[in-house]
Amino acid sequence: MSTHDAAEGGKAAAAISTTQLIALSITSALGGTLMAAGGESIADAARYATLGIALLVLPGVFTARIVTRQ
Repeated sequence: MSTHDAAEGGKAAAAISTTQLIALSITSALGGTLMAAGGESIADAARYATLGIALLVLPGVFTARIVTRQ
């Protein structure tokens, strides 16, 4: 979809940027929390962060597949 109205295009561009900023902030906070849950072990911290983010993304992948299926 696109628009011929420059004002609407600017609003859409700002909304996308804001949405990405919020998503990045939430994911960074979650990643830091998961890293801290790993304690002193670097391997455990990396494991928690990787698996936690993967589990967070998994429902979105399934939802996107369902929505885009034709």
